[in-house]
Parts: sequence; C-alpha cells; structure tokens
Amino acid sequence: EQLLDDIRRTEALRLIGQSRLTITDIAATVGYSDGPHFVRAFRRWTGVTPATFRRLSLQPMGQAQLVREAVA
Repeated sequence: EQLLDDIRRTEALRLIGQSRLTITDIAATVGYSDGPHFVRAFRRWTGVTPATFRRLSLQPMGQAQLVREAVA
C-alpha cells in the first residue's frame, strides 16, 4: 500500500508540474476513480490541493520551491 501511494505521489507531482492535463485526468492517470479522493490524497502528501500546487509551481521559485522541498 505504501509503495503504491509513493508511486502515485511521484507521478502526480510530475504530471502537475509538467503537463496541461486537468486535475481529473491526472487523478485517473495515477489510479484514482474520482477527483475528490485524489485531492484528499494530494493534500495529505503535500499540504496543499493539486490546483494550489500547480499555481505555485508556475511562480518563479518562492513558495513553489518550499512546497517541492516539503514533499521531497
């Protein structure tokens, strides 16, 4: 279970930072059958929602770097 969670987290972070997929598409890609479950898991992994993480990752350094370090 923990290994699957780690794989999902790693792939979700990559997709959010490097693609234009919707949050729902990313959720499905990493194996979640519905968006709200994915959002809860993502918040547990990072402390923020996927949308917030994506917005922060588009900013030059600053808070986005802090979030990335927190999940590393």
